[in-house]
Amino acid sequence: MSKAITTATLNYSCPGSKTCAPAKKADGKKKSKVSIAVSWFAGLSLLGAFIYGHFFHKVDFTNSITLNLETEDVQMISDKEYQIVRAYDGEILQNHLVLGEESGYGGPMVTGTLIDEEGLIDKIILVEDRETHSYVQKLKNKGFFKQFDGRSVGDRLRIGEDIDAISGATISSVAITDAVRISTHDYGTRHFDLSYPADVQKWEFAEKDYLVILLFLFAGFSVLNGKKWLRYTSLFISMAFLGFYFNSALNVSQFGRVLMGYIPLLKSNVYWFVLVFGTIGFSFFLKKNVYCNAMCPFHAVEIILVKIGGMKIKFTPTVLKIAKHSAKFLLWLSLMLTFISQNPTVASYEPFAMVFGLEGEGVHWYLLPAVLIGVLFISDYFCRYFCPVGKGYWYVIKFRKWLDEKILLGRQRILTSMKS
Repeated sequence: MSKAITTATLNYSCPGSKTCAPAKKADGKKKSKVSIAVSWFAGLSLLGAFIYGHFFHKVDFTNSITLNLETEDVQMISDKEYQIVRAYDGEILQNHLVLGEESGYGGPMVTGTLIDEEGLIDKIILVEDRETHSYVQKLKNKGFFKQFDGRSVGDRLRIGEDIDAISGATISSVAITDAVRISTHDYGTRHFDLSYPADVQKWEFAEKDYLVILLFLFAGFSVLNGKKWLRYTSLFISMAFLGFYFNSALNVSQFGRVLMGYIPLLKSNVYWFVLVFGTIGFSFFLKKNVYCNAMCPFHAVEIILVKIGGMKIKFTPTVLKIAKHSAKFLLWLSLMLTFISQNPTVASYEPFAMVFGLEGEGVHWYLLPAVLIGVLFISDYFCRYFCPVGKGYWYVIKFRKWLDEKILLGRQRILTSMKS
């Protein structure tokens, strides 16, 4: 009896002894079960949010048109055409409004083109969009929409020909122009018997496309080479061009956009495909995070600020244990909001646009000083504990490693069965 008690005591009250292993093993199993349960909850909740948003989040186009045109007389003729009666300069105007849709920076953009009886464009409105608010505001401030006023449904309506894109909002400019052209040309064919040349999409390469391709190649080489000075060189070049020159740092909205299938046209958005699919593909096939290690402009800013601050505050093990999950939670929360709202930009909280172009709204103005101050004292403060982009690449690499393990296990089973 005493021997049994002594053994039990040794097993569960002797820290550091080999006989404590059963207790540690049980604790490990408990943590593993909790981790699996959390993973299942996260996955199922994201699937539920995606289904809900896709099937139940619907935009009332009629209400949006009514608010934009400040009129109550909006009658639907078909899914893509409305009859509008409104007062303008003391006159009662009866126009038609046609809807057009193309994919912008944040997702589908639905335009409304108001056309008078003579086939002239009276006004362009955004019926629905998922763009970052600052991009849309830039288009309005630069007079982009006014370029369409007075043009005919017979005009070509193409970027670079009779419509100019707005620098810093090029993807949005192209999407709106394409949506307006397609809808007005359809209207011209049906109501004015007009014919148009075949709409052939051409490859469009701009300065930004060439620079991003070169940067991606150099960043990939620096990561595979493994030399720190090469990575730092790539990061600081990215800070200059992706950051301050183009203000095109990736944010969590890009992951949401890809998952929801909101993909722009390749031929006119080469740099976007390189930045998004190029970096995701690099992580999947080579199992290395090329964007965070050698392309993220904000990572370069963090490196500089840590050197300026000259301090490296270290957290306690308990705080680190909690903090390492914060980026995972923020990525999950961002995707939940994205799927429910069907808007990839609604949950983007990163201060990148604020840092490089002072373009932001609401929460960004409060996050910016907090992030910059934290970076002065804590190495990789934002990247390590709050950045959903980095955690997204981490999951891509983790998925690839899991896939490799399954393939290897499958091969071993096949070999074993063949030998037997």
